[in-house]
Amino acid sequence: MLQQWSYHVDRKATEATITTLAAADWIHLVVKEHPRAAGRLSDDIRRRLEAHPAAEATVDAPSTALMNWADVVINFASSIAIEAVARNTPVVNPCYCHANSTVFDSTGAALEAQTEEQLLELLEAFAGEMPPQAPESARRLLLRETVYGGSEPFDVLAAYCDVVAGTEVGRETN
Repeated sequence: MLQQWSYHVDRKATEATITTLAAADWIHLVVKEHPRAAGRLSDDIRRRLEAHPAAEATVDAPSTALMNWADVVINFASSIAIEAVARNTPVVNPCYCHANSTVFDSTGAALEAQTEEQLLELLEAFAGEMPPQAPESARRLLLRETVYGGSEPFDVLAAYCDVVAGTEVGRETN
């Protein structure tokens, strides 16, 4: 999942990592480009992806469908990965590709790779019998803080319905 390049993302490091992952014959790589042009791959990188049968770039497929399909989401500083955490899809944060402080850093809900080598090691571990994962407590913390507004989990849709109906029955507050 790509972020816009102007949001403190190291484009050179990110595109180098994408090229490395695309060349790995044990990885099926789908790059979800940002829907705005400021987060798209260069034509050169797109051509490199096309040279590998198990690599592709897309802006057309819904992010949620890709998350349902993926074994792991590599998140280049995009908030869309909150959805991956909510779906219990592991998220890897390649910290060396961006200078952003994210909710994933503060909660520990994503596995961090400080180098491209660490990223490859993490991805290889996902093929093992005991794939790495962030602590469940970190996952719950991220969801509580970003989805439930600091409250314990509640039915978000019911809460919206309550607001529209003029009642406050759908959730309990702290």
